[in-house]
Amino acid sequence: MYFLGLSTMGNSAACLFKNNKLLYAIEEERLSRIKNDSSFPRLAIKKILKTEGITIADINIIYVYWQPWKLFSRLFMVIKKIIRFSQLKNILIKSFSTFFYNKKNKQYQSSSWINLFFIKKIINKNFGNWNGKVKYIDHHLSHILYSVSIDNFKNSLILSYDGGGEEFSTVLAVNENYRLTNLKKIRWPNSLGHYYSFFTGFLGFQMLEGEYKMMGLASYGKPRYENIILEKILKILPDGNYNFNHNLCSYHNALVNNFDKKFIKLFGKPRLNNGSITQRHMDIAASVQSVFEKVQLHMLIWAKNKYPKINNLVIAGGCGLNVSANTCSCGTAHAHTHTYTQAHNSIADMRSRREPV
Repeated sequence: MYFLGLSTMGNSAACLFKNNKLLYAIEEERLSRIKNDSSFPRLAIKKILKTEGITIADINIIYVYWQPWKLFSRLFMVIKKIIRFSQLKNILIKSFSTFFYNKKNKQYQSSSWINLFFIKKIINKNFGNWNGKVKYIDHHLSHILYSVSIDNFKNSLILSYDGGGEEFSTVLAVNENYRLTNLKKIRWPNSLGHYYSFFTGFLGFQMLEGEYKMMGLASYGKPRYENIILEKILKILPDGNYNFNHNLCSYHNALVNNFDKKFIKLFGKPRLNNGSITQRHMDIAASVQSVFEKVQLHMLIWAKNKYPKINNLVIAGGCGLNVSANTCSCGTAHAHTHTYTQAHNSIADMRSRREPV
């Protein structure tokens, strides 16, 4: 049996499995030559079908990494913010413009979550008649499953965190004898991904792209704003929990370079994307990174205390690409916990490596 896996937003991609064995995987940008190509992965699908010498009719099931019907609660919260902030209407209009079939050009525009409801229609339009099934996987479960499969640990603790899945931004789970159990789910928009991206925008970098620049900038500063962040922005709560003040630090407002006056009083004016970088910017970046690491460590120690005999750790999701946090948390946590094995979900390095936690 053939299974096709699709990533249809952000960095769109496709992969092909035959009898549960991965044969091919490729991102759309590799073929379109458009960096971070977010369009429906037509070229990627075409490439892997041609390479395997099959047609779309040979595909039994298409798997997608979202359950789109669960996203309406998120959309409702975004609309509430738009009502309070008129500039965000442009974002809403732009988003909805990608929702519908473009009859004039006879094609779908850049992919969005609403297209997930019409996978079969898009496939039939671009690749011919297809009568298979579409199955939707919970976003964080997809992170957890691919991460566990990389190293195939019999037992492990798993942290999946990013900007947000359908309903949750962070999921802590345990894998015991290859059986998964969720330990904690933290609901969106209480999100470490949005926390980090918000400050990325404030420091003048492109959100959802320039986070690595802020991570690098942090190494040049000192965490002078750490206490302010812990008190007013990202609070550490008991039992491995945290609370992100998304009202003061609105991710969606930051997308259009709008920042709360109360926030500006605490941190100063935002840096323009072509502005010079000052020591203040470096110190803010260092503070954001330091608190991020503290919260990550706080969650992992809570999970480790529940399962002291499990010595393997798997980190997944967009926030898992914060390699500075992974490395620092591994070293800092040694006094609190046993040794972990950490599996990084980096495309460039999918090998596991031993690190003290």
